Amino acid sequence: DVKAAAKPARNLFAFSIVYLMSLFAALLVEALTGATTFSLIG
Repeated sequence: DVKAAAKPARNLFAFSIVYLMSLFAALLVEALTGATTFSLIG
């Protein structure tokens, strides 16, 4: 069944979109706060 096979692909696509949005949000927060790269990590 094509729909059953497409479910993992849709889940991976949704995860990748959320991951990219969180990455860009982190970069935006870093730029707005004036933090240097990875200064919040250590």
